Amino acid sequence: MQIEAYKVNKKGLVISVRLVEVDKDYVPINADEKDYITVQQPQPNFYIPKWDNEIEKWTEGMSQEEIDELNKPQDRPLTDIEVLGQQMVERELEAMTQGQQITDIELKLAERGGVVNV
Repeated sequence: MQIEAYKVNKKGLVISVRLVEVDKDYVPINADEKDYITVQQPQPNFYIPKWDNEIEKWTEGMSQEEIDELNKPQDRPLTDIEVLGQQMVERELEAMTQGQQITDIELKLAERGGVVNV
């Protein structure tokens, strides 16, 4: 049977991936493929999969600081459409505020017996 196998460098980082023929115990049959890791695939959520020989397990090869830096929101200028959308929302808020002010004035006039033309 053939499975996907991983060759790693001295630091445990993947340097090669290929299909290798393995026996029933998942040991590569060809001698030149004996240094490929065949026991398990790295988890897909790792940014940089790193093989740890001591615990025989894949770990995250990136530091938490590097991951945080990757996930940090990127500062970029607004597009023209975003600027127009922002301006439109500001005008709508101004119109709502003015509408509320007009309603408040009309209520005060009505309370004082003034005439309100709607």
